[in-house]
Amino acid sequence: MVPIDITTTSDSRLSAWHVRRALRWLSPNDLAGLGFIRLMDEEPDDPEAQKEPAYLRGFLYNGRYLRKGKDHPAHIALYTSDLYLGMPRFLKLTPTQTLRFAFTLAHELGHHLIATRGYIYKPNEKYKPWRSGTFDPHEEKMADTYAEDVVKKMCKSWYYKSGKLLARIISRILFEVGVGEHWNGNYESAARWNFNAFMINPENLDAGQSYRHDMEKFLDGQQPATFLNQRQPEQSHHCGHTH
Repeated sequence: MVPIDITTTSDSRLSAWHVRRALRWLSPNDLAGLGFIRLMDEEPDDPEAQKEPAYLRGFLYNGRYLRKGKDHPAHIALYTSDLYLGMPRFLKLTPTQTLRFAFTLAHELGHHLIATRGYIYKPNEKYKPWRSGTFDPHEEKMADTYAEDVVKKMCKSWYYKSGKLLARIISRILFEVGVGEHWNGNYESAARWNFNAFMINPENLDAGQSYRHDMEKFLDGQQPATFLNQRQPEQSHHCGHTH
């Protein structure tokens, strides 16, 4: 089992429990070379992002893969503040939340596989040479595909299927609240409800579209927040999802 380094102050034991459950679904061969998984409150390299609510900045920092360096092994950082964002308290103990952790963890593990062996599925995969600060859309897509495959496998179990169903139900409820706030002219509140609805269930495209529309109304024609980018600079969430 990969060691878990806990520095987060947000539901630290619960977060470690979700990570351990997610690790059961990951291949030991794929985890080879990964030094540890670190649970942190938030992304340390972008302190400005935490000064405004996530629905205003328009994206989440769910996790990040860090390559092996001179003073540290390769490892994955998971940011609990954003991984729990929008999740009702009673859902934090359910498979719905485990799926959220699992998607992000698997996404970052996909980056680890590319960094260490050069591919995820087949040796003939091609990626841009790695440089700090660079972004490879193809690598992000393949890391998402790997994460989706892990979550699909999890969802063959009734336990995780129930987590997906819960996500759909709660997301729909939050979306309906957002619709009500929209028709009352409370566009900022509507954007916040719809953002959370989409983050809980990225398949709820109505919530995603409503979020953008409400942000545009709230900002009165100003440039809307980066639209629902649920990942980090190089990183990452579900049963069939999408940060």
